[in-house]
Amino acid sequence: MKLPGFTKTENRATFLPRAIAGSMPFSSNKFSDILKLFSMDPKSAESKLMKQSIEDCERAPIEAEDRYCATSLESLIDLSVSRLGKKIRVRSTEVEKETEIEKFTVGKGVKNVGEKEIV
Repeated sequence: MKLPGFTKTENRATFLPRAIAGSMPFSSNKFSDILKLFSMDPKSAESKLMKQSIEDCERAPIEAEDRYCATSLESLIDLSVSRLGKKIRVRSTEVEKETEIEKFTVGKGVKNVGEKEIV
């Protein structure tokens, strides 16, 4: 399987803690408030990406899609545990050099991830 290349980034963005994320607006109806909160220019590339992300989260899921938008690290962990169970290990990767197209092998017959059946 060929996937688009991965690029190295200096972006060290992190999730906000749940208490802070929960106190902030997360709605396209409140987008101007979000921009003010982060002191963002409405015409910037970052604000356009943020608006698109929020709109994607608000869009109705397609048939058989299970959509969830994590707003904090804790909510992402809660989702992972609810879908995969408690017997999971977190893995991450780091890009050492940029590539245009990388070949990846997905093992045949993988049917179970964590405690619950996921295909």
